[in-house]
Amino acid sequence: MGVTTCRDELLVAVKVIVESKGINEFAPIEVVKYMMKNNTRWI
Repeated sequence: MGVTTCRDELLVAVKVIVESKGINEFAPIEVVKYMMKNNTRWI
């Protein structure tokens, strides 16, 4: 896999959050929490 950008990781986080909730909405704090929980490179 190539270089992962912050945007790439953010989009993954949003996709996971939206799919888990079953509705196409999310709060920025949910993305931050997801990225912190998963120890992403950018948080």
